[in-house]
Amino acid sequence: MLTLNNQSFSWVRGFNYQPSYAPTGLEIWLNFDERLIAAELARGKQHFPGTNALRLWLSFDAWLRDPARFVRNFGTTLDILGNLGMRAMPCLFNNWHSLPDFGGVSAEMVGYWNSPRREGNYFQRYVSDVVTPFLHDDRIFAWDLCNEPFNSGREDAFAPWLTDLRRFVKDAGASAPVTVGVPPQLRQLELVEPMCDVLTPHLYGASAADDAFVEFANRVGKPMFAGETGWGSLDDDVRLETLHQELSSLVERKTGFMIHVLHHSLVADCHRAEFGPVSEVGFMGCIEADGTLRAGYESIRKYFTQ
Repeated sequence: MLTLNNQSFSWVRGFNYQPSYAPTGLEIWLNFDERLIAAELARGKQHFPGTNALRLWLSFDAWLRDPARFVRNFGTTLDILGNLGMRAMPCLFNNWHSLPDFGGVSAEMVGYWNSPRREGNYFQRYVSDVVTPFLHDDRIFAWDLCNEPFNSGREDAFAPWLTDLRRFVKDAGASAPVTVGVPPQLRQLELVEPMCDVLTPHLYGASAADDAFVEFANRVGKPMFAGETGWGSLDDDVRLETLHQELSSLVERKTGFMIHVLHHSLVADCHRAEFGPVSEVGFMGCIEADGTLRAGYESIRKYFTQ
């Protein structure tokens, strides 16, 4: 078993988080419920006291609709996190699409609007509005440029776009490192490595114990943690066993982790069948819709001890 050489992000013990009240990024950030978000994150901290990090999914769609309100709500969420002693990895864009669709970008959109022939680059305007007010904010420990950018193929469109985004964030002077979250495919991690200061592959199933990811990180001399982990199931026992297998493998390899996801939500893969369509991944939440912990999940608290 290999262990990670650069362990500067091995401290990460956290979750991806989607508020429970809406299924899309547009609704989450514009129908913003500060009170409920604060309650759910406090509940998460109570159930998992060792939580120190959260991956926040932002919304380009919400910014397009109302830039000022979106940025203000993002800042409020950072305030909530800071008060709970947690830090954030905001994810700027998304290219994972399911039912209902969270929203995000597509190759068609990126190819057209990122062209130098366009008078205004809306992607860079968005990044400027979101990143610039928080360039040196200690509550942000990394910027994730895009969630799973190659899910629909089209590396020819997304790779140059990601390169441009990285350059723009760096030129703006952001203190926090930059990353790109990709599925557990080494080829995709190799594609985004030049754009990343820290590697954040989504290590589900056997990939959490695959030395190939650690070997790659060691070879390129970069830190790494799992930006997503914890494959889901509607069966509580099956999901819990999966979590134990994946988290124990990651911790043994000195790799930090962010479980997908903290709380029940109407977002795809974050709820049981009575709340909407359920894919083969089942239910990925660790806290039920009524705020209680899923059966037996107190047993994973041990992985949150650094």
